[in-house]
Amino acid sequence: MNKKRLRPLNGLFHFILYVFVVFAIIAADVGAAALTYTYTNLVNMLKDLERLSVLPDIGERTAEWTSRDQASAYHGGTYANWSANGDGTGFIRTEADGGRVMAEMTGPGCIWRIWTARANSGHVKIFLNGSNTPAVDLPFYQYFDRSQTPFNYPSLVYNAAGGLNNYVPISYANSCKVVAYGDWGAYYHISILLFLQEALSQPLRGILLLRN
Repeated sequence: MNKKRLRPLNGLFHFILYVFVVFAIIAADVGAAALTYTYTNLVNMLKDLERLSVLPDIGERTAEWTSRDQASAYHGGTYANWSANGDGTGFIRTEADGGRVMAEMTGPGCIWRIWTARANSGHVKIFLNGSNTPAVDLPFYQYFDRSQTPFNYPSLVYNAAGGLNNYVPISYANSCKVVAYGDWGAYYHISILLFLQEALSQPLRGILLLRN
């Protein structure tokens, strides 16, 4: 008898639990859709160590463009040209004006880090949001010598173990292309974070406009 009396209450519990889960999912979806970042948010991420223990936001992806030899590949359990070692040749393509495309992204995102083993006087240009005018146009070594604002913060731009690092965030709303010209240097990594289409509410907008 007692078990029969408990059944309606047990059913009510499951119904309440079901409603709670549905509302939680809806709230998570709404929160994800409303999630936006400003440039200030991106800068704060650099020093927010607690964020390391938090799962990425919905839709976030990290990636990296490098100069590694693209001949090395892995397809369906087979290693192809695994001994290829031309690691300074991995550009995406060469443009009509001779520029070599180091990185190319679509959608909103942010360049987190630029690294190189050697930076010379050839220019590296960064084009944002489909513009034909580069937001950054500097000799590559000036990305790392702290002579240009905002690439002049010792905590973000420095030499470590012989490698040159620039951690100043460069955000974009729609697209980004990084192109090297002339004797720019040797070897590179460009680390990026990709967001959902609506996530970046405040692209760079004049915070960074460097030409030399």
